[in-house]
Amino acid sequence: MRVGKAGYIEVPSEIGEKLYGWDYHKWIFKLSDSGKLMIKKKTKNSQFGQLFHYLYKNDKDYAKFHTKHHEIFLVQFEWLEKINYEIIESDDDLIDLNDINEIKRLLAKRSYSGISNLIRRVMPSSIRNFTKKSIVKSYGRDRKTLKDIKHIIVCPICKNQVQWQDDLILCTACDRKYPIRNGIPFLLK
Repeated sequence: MRVGKAGYIEVPSEIGEKLYGWDYHKWIFKLSDSGKLMIKKKTKNSQFGQLFHYLYKNDKDYAKFHTKHHEIFLVQFEWLEKINYEIIESDDDLIDLNDINEIKRLLAKRSYSGISNLIRRVMPSSIRNFTKKSIVKSYGRDRKTLKDIKHIIVCPICKNQVQWQDDLILCTACDRKYPIRNGIPFLLK
């Protein structure tokens, strides 16, 4: 059940999920050329374990590659009024990595305006990042943390206040328990 009229969804793509793999992710996502969110049940975990997590954290060249080509690792989807999606009941991959045209389409999604490209080429990333953070802070839209949202979270079933514990969220009104895994609350039915 959604509570907003618009939103933004960012999840690992099929490629990101296969390389990095998070055992608590249950679905694979792809954004179709028509703008529809394609969703498929995840059937297996990453065969690479923590390898790519480690590379991202410890190898600056790999991290740079990942950042430069983030569109192959992430699905970024904005929606208004309703989420346009389709659940796929197939064992086939959502992305055919043997199809060169599919690969070209995937990589073509990187489209920055001319000024963005110019800034990316001439300004060091440390200055770009500092500038972005300064702008965000100056508008008071600094990223919210879990402790900032605790007071607005309610039980998704009965809409009553919840109690936060170290590893779970408890609704005393309907006696439901929601786990917190790796600092992420799972408020699912």
